[in-house]
Amino acid sequence: ERLIGPECLYFAHGGVYLIGVNLAKNEIRHYALARMRDAELVTSNAYEQSGVKPETLFKDTFGLLNTGVAHDIEILLSGPTATYFSERKWHESQSVVKTSDGYVLSLRVRVNDEFARWVLSLGLDATVIRPSVLGVMVSELAENIALKYKLKKAA
Repeated sequence: ERLIGPECLYFAHGGVYLIGVNLAKNEIRHYALARMRDAELVTSNAYEQSGVKPETLFKDTFGLLNTGVAHDIEILLSGPTATYFSERKWHESQSVVKTSDGYVLSLRVRVNDEFARWVLSLGLDATVIRPSVLGVMVSELAENIALKYKLKKAA
């Protein structure tokens, strides 16, 4: 159970999220409506909205996870899916430049597990140019996935 001061609803990635202040922790959080089992309106304590705006809360985020440090990202897209990936709008800060090697996708987002997993989902046709911290995160995720399936195959 949580006591939440509601701020607004936010639609992202096929879901609806309640942006609100967790009153026990005095922290702004987002809650997936699909995961809520029950809600009760409590009117005994008046709540005055603080004016949280999703565009401010999720600035420099790629999805919903607003942790990590914002970096200027460059990803080389090459191979058979490069054109498809280069034509999609992934983030408001993005730009795409055609090069002799493929396309360079540039954007400014926070580097965190959510973004690293997205880069990994692009598969072999994507190579992180910068920052190196993102390349390391993607590499470690790929190694852990490979290890998981190697162990499963050996069992």
